[in-house]
Amino acid sequence: MAAAKAARAEKERKIEDAAFQAGTRAAEPYHEAMARAQELTVEYTRKAQELVAAGNNLKQQAQNLAGSAEHYQFTGNVVQAQQIMMQAHMLFNQAETMHGRAKSLYSAANGMNSAIPAYQLAAYAAQDAAAWAANPPSAVPDPLASPY
Repeated sequence: MAAAKAARAEKERKIEDAAFQAGTRAAEPYHEAMARAQELTVEYTRKAQELVAAGNNLKQQAQNLAGSAEHYQFTGNVVQAQQIMMQAHMLFNQAETMHGRAKSLYSAANGMNSAIPAYQLAAYAAQDAAAWAANPPSAVPDPLASPY
């Protein structure tokens, strides 16, 4: 009986190992996708922050130019004032474009971040299904069970 128990324990250990390995392999693509989504979330957020900072810098430059254009206008240099104001408007529009792009990057990052729990659930489901397939309930017959 002791030998039968030891043999059964060894067989169960091997089957559990196989189930664990199968579950790990099945969940791997979901873990990779989740890691990639996390990387992209960080990358998009960083890029959005850079765009916001650059846009704010351009807006500040545009305000400075507008102030200097006002000075030229006041002193009677209308043509130079108009040229400087056109540059200020161009910088301001570029800043607005950068801010718009930053908003879309933040939105994409939030979308990817909100998908991560779904990847986790899919990984758990794949892992459970593969482990069950590798170790169905009837995989280890009980040698000690009564044949009757």
